[in-house]
Amino acid sequence: MRGDWHHAVEVQAAELHAALGMALARKVDLLVARHGRLHEAAPARPDIVAWIETRALDDAVAAAEALLDLGAPPKDADAALRLAWEAVQHVPGDAAVLRARAALLSVIGARPPLTDAAREALAGLRAVDWAHVVSRSRR
Repeated sequence: MRGDWHHAVEVQAAELHAALGMALARKVDLLVARHGRLHEAAPARPDIVAWIETRALDDAVAAAEALLDLGAPPKDADAALRLAWEAVQHVPGDAAVLRARAALLSVIGARPPLTDAAREALAGLRAVDWAHVVSRSRR
């Protein structure tokens, strides 16, 4: 049961990881593309355009750094939660990221209780023929 849950977390985390990577790449592309078009949009205000361009390039660099720091998809729930938090920080309005994040948080929220895992473990221990195990260990 918990193995299935861990697998589901891993799958959803990989989906969020992929969506976040694509969103960050799009963000970098859009910010860099906007850089050249600003002078055409507001030629009368070069001071404001310069400030906006600088800010856009800073944002592009930050998104590119986040993309480089993304690393491999998370393999456990703690790392998946960190990824969900990072996703909202870097691309808070991307629909694909928000869907993948919601799916991941839903799976994490459906974590089976530890008592269920303990019952499964106990059932497995009860199924063992301990007399046979003990007799084999004495040989």
